[in-house]
Amino acid sequence: EWLTKKPGRYYPRWPTEDYFRQVRKSFGMVKLIDDKIGELLDLINRKGMYNNTIIVFTSDHGNLMGEHASNLKGSPYKTSATVPFIIRYPNVIPPNRVIQAPAHSTDFAPTLLNLVGVKANMKSFHGENLAKVISGKKKQNRWRYVYFRHYFHERYDGAWVALSNVRYKLVLSIHSTKQWLYDLKHDPDELKNIAYQEFPMFKKMRLILCCKMFNNHDPLFTHENIKCPPKAKKMSCK
Repeated sequence: EWLTKKPGRYYPRWPTEDYFRQVRKSFGMVKLIDDKIGELLDLINRKGMYNNTIIVFTSDHGNLMGEHASNLKGSPYKTSATVPFIIRYPNVIPPNRVIQAPAHSTDFAPTLLNLVGVKANMKSFHGENLAKVISGKKKQNRWRYVYFRHYFHERYDGAWVALSNVRYKLVLSIHSTKQWLYDLKHDPDELKNIAYQEFPMFKKMRLILCCKMFNNHDPLFTHENIKCPPKAKKMSCK
């Protein structure tokens, strides 16, 4: 629907020929990647390695592709901040298994190291070892809180921090005193800010977010628009 919208209040830049040119290039790159992954899988199969090779498909970021009137990355919205984490490992990971619990890119290293049998101190990683979860040996933690953020090194252009679990997402920005809370169950497209209707949940998530920021030495912890409460420094949050 957004492709047919006329330029206006919510779609000031679209549709334009330059935008459609970008879309065509993006889909072209996706097609190229898809073709090359197919060639790589065919090679692994011909070499007789298909059933004892861990195959991982992921990415560095998403792209809004017109959603929320933007065609950029670096946004806390789902289609920008979410990346795939698809793993194939026969005889270890059951086929068609879907993990609904939130995960983070910092989980990749401890998870993959465990899958290949590397004995390492998993407590030294920022992320969690999800090997038993994806193999079906451990229950998913659907209410896990995942902390993620965006800003340039030594610059704060477009800086924001966010916290999400399977139900809610909280976003704080240094460029505004406004704060955002989305109900991902009833509002999966993240269109309605309920930070002030669901104030107890907002306060709880802001405290957990600030705790994680403090533990990770996030320089935005002290920013005046983030408004982290002092008690976040003393609480425990994993």
